[in-house]
Order: sequence, then C-alpha cells, then structure tokens
Amino acid sequence: FAGEAILRDRDDKTLPCFIDVSRGEDEAGDVIRYYASITDITDLSQTRQHLAQKNLELMAADQAKSRFLANMSHELRTPLNAIMGFSEVIKNEMFGPVGLPQYVEYAVDIHNSGAHLLAIINDILDLSKVEAGKFELSEEEVDLREVIAAVGNLVKGRSEEKDITLETIIPDPAPRLYADKRTLKQMLLNLLSNAIKFTPKGGHVTITGSIGGNNEILLAVSDNGIGMSPETRKRVFEPFFTTKSRAVRRGRGMGLAIVYGAVRNAGGFIEIESRPGDGTTFRVHIPATDGIPEPIQPPTESRVPSAGGGTILLVDEDPAIRDVARAALEERDYSVITADSAEDAKAKIQTLDVDDRNVAVVDLDLSDELGTRLAKELLETCPSLRVVFMTASEMRDIPAEIADRVTGQIAKPFTLEALTGAVATAMTAHEVRR
Repeated sequence: FAGEAILRDRDDKTLPCFIDVSRGEDEAGDVIRYYASITDITDLSQTRQHLAQKNLELMAADQAKSRFLANMSHELRTPLNAIMGFSEVIKNEMFGPVGLPQYVEYAVDIHNSGAHLLAIINDILDLSKVEAGKFELSEEEVDLREVIAAVGNLVKGRSEEKDITLETIIPDPAPRLYADKRTLKQMLLNLLSNAIKFTPKGGHVTITGSIGGNNEILLAVSDNGIGMSPETRKRVFEPFFTTKSRAVRRGRGMGLAIVYGAVRNAGGFIEIESRPGDGTTFRVHIPATDGIPEPIQPPTESRVPSAGGGTILLVDEDPAIRDVARAALEERDYSVITADSAEDAKAKIQTLDVDDRNVAVVDLDLSDELGTRLAKELLETCPSLRVVFMTASEMRDIPAEIADRVTGQIAKPFTLEALTGAVATAMTAHEVRR
C-alpha cells in the first residue's frame, strides 16, 4: 500500500502523512515481515490548500473582470450611439444643408473620433476573450477573394494617404472553404493595418491567400517597410507591446496580440519573417473544416420592399438613441412609434394594425424586462410582427419559440445604414410571407 492518510491522536489532533507499506519475503517467497514508513506532509498539504484558495481567488477575479468589461462595453457603447448617430445625420445633411461647411467637417471629425473610440473598446473586449479562451468561432462558407477584397476596401483610404500599393495574390478561381469569416477578416485587417503603418510612403504591401494540404487556409501579408529587430520579433505578440520607432505613431499594442490569440484558438499558428530595413512578412496557417463545400446555390428571387409603408415600434430606454433612430427611419418614410420601457411597449403594441407590416426594434438590455421576453409577449399580441434586436453587450442566442420571427441583431453603436438595412430585411420577411 502507498498513499496519503490522515492520522489522528488521542487529543483528536490530525496529521496529514504519506504511508508506504511493503512486504519482506524469504528465499521461498513467503512473507516474513512488513516494512512501513510514515512521512509528515503537513507542509505539502498546506501548500495545496493555499494553491486551491489562490485558484478560487483567480477565478473570482477573472469573473469580476469579465463583468466589468461587459458593463464597461454597455456604458460606453450607449452614449457612443448618440455621438456617432447624430454626427452621421449632420455630416450626411440628412434633413438638408447644414449651412457653413465647417460644421460638416466638424461632424465628420466627431464621427471619426467616435469610431476610433469604438475600435479601442472592441479591441479590449476581443483581447479579453482571446486571453480567456472564449473567442468563439462560427464557421460558414467563405469566398477567400471576397474576404480579402472587403478588408482591402477598409484600409484603402489609409494606403492611398501614404501612396502605398496594395497587391492581392489569390488563385483563380478563388478557393471556397468553411471557416469563421469574421475572424479571417479581423486577422487580415489587423495585419494589413500594421503593415501600412510601418511602411513608408510609396511602399508596397502584398496579401496572399491560398489553400494548402488538408484544406488548410494559408494567408500572408508582406511589406517593404522598416522591418523588426530580433528583440521586437520575440515580443510583437505580447498584449500592449508597442515599438519605440520614431518613424510611426505608437499604437495600442492589441492588434497583433488579438491575431495571435485568434489563430491559436482556431488551432493554427503564425510565422514572422523580418529584418530591420527589409520589411516584414506574417504567415498565418489555419486548419479549415474537413471536406470541400458544395457549390453555392444561386439565391432564390425574393421581393424586396421599397423603404416606407410599414410601422416601426422602437423600444429603447435611452432618449438619444430613440431620437437618432427615429430620424433615420422616418427619413426612409417609415411610421415610427417609440417606447421607453417594456411596459410602455406592451401598451403601444395594442395600437398597431395587426394586418400592417409591423416591425419591433427592441433593445435586449432593458432594465425592467429582458428583451427576448418582451419580444415574446409582443408577438403574442401581434402575431404578424417581425423583430430586430439591438444590444450594446454580447449578441445573444434567440429562444427557439421566437427565432422564426426574429430577422436580425445589430450591435450598438449602430450605423444608420445598419439600422435601416435590418428594418428593410424585416420588411422583406413580411413580403415573403405574403
């Protein structure tokens, strides 16, 4: 026998110990004696208890951090919706000329500053998810050329400002595969943004995408920029690490850390090839779902309604969000009814014509009732209703009993295009049903 035990003396005091018992045999193999050793493991037991307690404290701290980040996200995104929404209304002169052109320029600056702050919030949240191993992947059929083109459009303005040439190398026909499109886009966007940042004016950046063995996704972003020293290469994926180069403005130090964590979470790896003054190449290897996707079937023809002709019930506690959303929807000739609480929404749903095209745009984070529960009650009152959820927190799983009536979710702060597009999709659902 060998194992741990607790010894208890006459005074009922306990002693954690390790007991080792063995047999002594003679030449014939008969047991003639037993040997036993008892080792005091009090220190080891106390160390274990201390480590267990520290582990519980770390878990509690991690949960507290997650709650803080979720609350911070909600509290910052909500006012950002008003800042970005109203500045978008002004810069687009939605209700007519503003007057002095400087005011339009100021609105553009306000909107861009809000977008910059939103990018920081998103980076912090994504980095937190990566570190906690909670960076969720949602695979779908992906056209690699489409993904690279979309990311290229996002960085086009920055590359043109520095007269940097963007080159794309993709096999023809472009490979299709199953992967997480959002993660692919974010990886490429962060890598491209980094390449453009560290490439001087008139430089060159190349994006390469292909499929390797076992349907592996191979991505590479190369530049002829300032390159990296061996010391920088060792630390470049550390969260919040930034270079001390005077040639470029310091960043937030999260983009490459997010790429590295997302690649690892996807079961892949990333390589760096770089020398000072000779540019940098990042190579990303991501395993894709086994098998080759079936060809995409052409979409069935559907009737897309023109803007207007329906009634929107807009449910949100923030008056600024209600105002900016109402302005955008009424500009598209929708009839808008606003509600500032779940109870208010339940009263106003009674005023809707059940035979009309009705859409409820509901905040998931109402203080008096869960948005999903409110939507269920609204649908019971008006069965023809279609629902669009909006949230400043994480996107939610929709309960099965209402999933066929929910046509989308949009994140706060939303662009006016995203809001009106989601409502148009909901209106399309009415048309298809008819």
